[in-house]
Amino acid sequence: MITYVKGKTDVLSNFYPVLLNNNGITFKSAEHMYQSQKAIFHEEYELNAKIIIAHNAQNAKKLSKSIKTCVEWEQMKPIVQAEILKIKLQAVVGQPHRITRNVTKSEALLLQTYSIEVPTANETQIEHTADRVSSSILAKFHPAILSEFYPAETYGDGNCLYRAVSRAITGSESMYIVLRVLTLIEILSYPMFYDPNHTRFTDLIQDNRIVVATYLQLAKDVGMLGTYADMMHMFALSAVLKIPIRSYFPPQMNMEFVSEPYSRKVCGRNVNISEAPACTIMWTSAVIP
Repeated sequence: MITYVKGKTDVLSNFYPVLLNNNGITFKSAEHMYQSQKAIFHEEYELNAKIIIAHNAQNAKKLSKSIKTCVEWEQMKPIVQAEILKIKLQAVVGQPHRITRNVTKSEALLLQTYSIEVPTANETQIEHTADRVSSSILAKFHPAILSEFYPAETYGDGNCLYRAVSRAITGSESMYIVLRVLTLIEILSYPMFYDPNHTRFTDLIQDNRIVVATYLQLAKDVGMLGTYADMMHMFALSAVLKIPIRSYFPPQMNMEFVSEPYSRKVCGRNVNISEAPACTIMWTSAVIP
């Protein structure tokens, strides 16, 4: 998931050149990092050392052509590419909008280049495990909803929103990094929908009971794995996927002031408000209140 330029160099490119750091190694370009990951995955360690010091992105790509890729690598490429793009975008968060706009606009070409799409799943093929704590919360505070829904368990590592949406849409949590990256591109590309200080700000939430992070903090949080996601993340995700999302916060004792504003239909930028929600995301906790 890195911008690809078809032309003389025919390589993954940095429109806004930034050094990328990963695991203590500094890479000259996104191409260097990607091809290095490819070499390491296939245990080509000597080749990896050459790729890291390659003079330019084109040479890095040429060096890796000798690798015969396996099926497992082809399957995980989107995740590797997303992780690299996340690192790259983090480097421009907080820069003047002119820079972030140019970077995100160029990087958005990855959708056309790699045909990276969030797949949809056949509902009959999805297997979920019910979340014990969430089920108990519903049984205690809103038992009627259990006749229609049950809360699916997701891995609790701070990426819960992105994992939950990935599971709901694709049947697997594996796309959560891709969703984070696409959400970061959305937020950096359209600040007028996410930055209250923007001169043409459009308030998507329209409820002052919901407190969200500042624009800069929002961008940093989206780009940082394991960081809490507030309501604005959900609106940006809705825009990325072009679907309404049902946000649900079960009514709880002394929590009505949170339950009401957080239980709503979320329609992000340019999402058709007349469409039915594609999934329901429950705000929950690790313990029963």
